[in-house]
Amino acid sequence: MMDQTLKDLLDMASLYGLLAKRYEYVDPQKHMHFELLHLKYVDQLERNSKI
Repeated sequence: MMDQTLKDLLDMASLYGLLAKRYEYVDPQKHMHFELLHLKYVDQLERNSKI
């Protein structure tokens, strides 16, 4: 079972990943902003994961 921290990090990584995809071809600046946030939370998720 996942603890709350991992769930929160996964939620944030997923949210920012979706937003990055949303703006990929519409607004490159927003795309990069959300892509960097997505990568930040993916990195935190990997560091906190016990898998």
